[in-house]
Amino acid sequence: MVPIERSLFRALIMPLLALLVFPLTPAMAQNSPTDVSTFLITEGPVDETVYEVGPGDGFTITILGQAQQSWRVPVTPEGTVIVPPAGAIPVAEMTLREAKKRVKTALANYYRNVEVQVTLTELRRFEIHVLGQVENPGTYIVTAVTRVSSAVELAGGFLEPGSRRRIMIRGREGDTDYADVLRFEMLGEREGNPFVTDGDLVYVPVKLKEASIYGQVALPGRYEIVEGETLEDFIRIAGSFTDNAVLDSVEVQRFRPDDPSRTSRFFVNFRENAPAAEATEYRIQSGDEVFVRSIPQWHLHRGVQVGGEVRFPGVYVIDEGTEHLSDLIVRAGGFTEDADLFEATVTRSSFRSEALDREFERLRTVPVADMTDDEYAYFKMRSREKKEDVVVDFVSLFQEKNETKDILLRRGDVISIPQVSRTVTLSGQVVNPGKLPFEEGESYRFYVERAGGYARRAAKGDVRIIKGSTGIWFDKGKTKLEPGDTIWIPEKPDRDYWALFKDFMTVAAQVATVYLVVDQASK
Repeated sequence: MVPIERSLFRALIMPLLALLVFPLTPAMAQNSPTDVSTFLITEGPVDETVYEVGPGDGFTITILGQAQQSWRVPVTPEGTVIVPPAGAIPVAEMTLREAKKRVKTALANYYRNVEVQVTLTELRRFEIHVLGQVENPGTYIVTAVTRVSSAVELAGGFLEPGSRRRIMIRGREGDTDYADVLRFEMLGEREGNPFVTDGDLVYVPVKLKEASIYGQVALPGRYEIVEGETLEDFIRIAGSFTDNAVLDSVEVQRFRPDDPSRTSRFFVNFRENAPAAEATEYRIQSGDEVFVRSIPQWHLHRGVQVGGEVRFPGVYVIDEGTEHLSDLIVRAGGFTEDADLFEATVTRSSFRSEALDREFERLRTVPVADMTDDEYAYFKMRSREKKEDVVVDFVSLFQEKNETKDILLRRGDVISIPQVSRTVTLSGQVVNPGKLPFEEGESYRFYVERAGGYARRAAKGDVRIIKGSTGIWFDKGKTKLEPGDTIWIPEKPDRDYWALFKDFMTVAAQVATVYLVVDQASK
């Protein structure tokens, strides 16, 4: 085989054979230098005043003039770029701007009346060590534009006890710096999240000092603090004050230095000016609890929701204290033809804050068989109550124009106008239980017959009417049927007639015995 054929074989065939015999594993593909450089993502153009050149960086050097030339040269492990005819030019540990100037100056001795362009075209890759409170401590390959936060993410992210504010960065020469990723994340301060350099050791310690903030800040909660941080800085990390914050009396509760089991309280006025940073009492301390009050009645939402069968359902802002239910129905366009005023309701959320009925809560845990008659009656009455409903007679107010039934609305009220059903429900011991069309003036017997009549075990004498509007039970014939009412036909209780006969005979025998005794005694 001639030399040219051998070179072609090595260049073309050997790599294919290598891939067939030794295919790339997922781990190899992930750590492939080609992948890192080809798909490198930066947060923007490299800052030539900050970026420090090192071995592995790649430059393209172009001579523009009558004779144009271009070279792609790497920075050697010794920290130089080799550019003919200048030879080796030291650039390591210089900023990118300084390195470009050094190369241009060296080439100026060999070229006249030309423009020399020096461009960084490839970023070096190097190893760093990420240790401490991270998910996967170890060694990782990064680039010169990798920040500390990205390095921690490569290691799986912070563990729960890990500090985001005292991350130690130790260089190869033993110099130590610290990163404050929390300030970077919350305030956008890039200096808190610096770039890593060759061989750095990034160590995430356990967080030691924390303080809490509550009330009217954007992000209330518990945050890690650092030595010397001011109260103003701490509030900024929590997202700063909201628009409804009371600024002249920010409360701080602090553990006393002379007795750590007790606390003292003081107030800070942020309205006049920010507290002086040099004042010790205005520096946040471990265990502090900060509370920011809210301006009373701030931007109260005075909305009332109207839903169902009105022409323009939705949320309406009311003038609380002067606007009535009838006023709002007019604003909503009035009722539609399908509105069921019998079933219409007004629900008031403020009724939820009523005092707890302890007797009712107690009875909920008592079996019905163990209740007295009064307790059972009270329990039934309270169970039927709709605690959030306002008592309103829509029929009397809107059809009979009885203005005494009108009510003042409150913010948060919900007005519901259902679609008319015009039905009566039959439940229990009828042949065909279900809903039947309402017929004005008809009694319960009419609906029972329409439902196929009583079932075999129906207790005909115990029929009850349950009002749809109130849930109250009435004996049959004691109330007028209305749409939405329910006719309840209970089942006859099971009776053991043989047991009843035996009980009767026992009682009869006892009565006969008493009679005989009395008769004998009277003789």
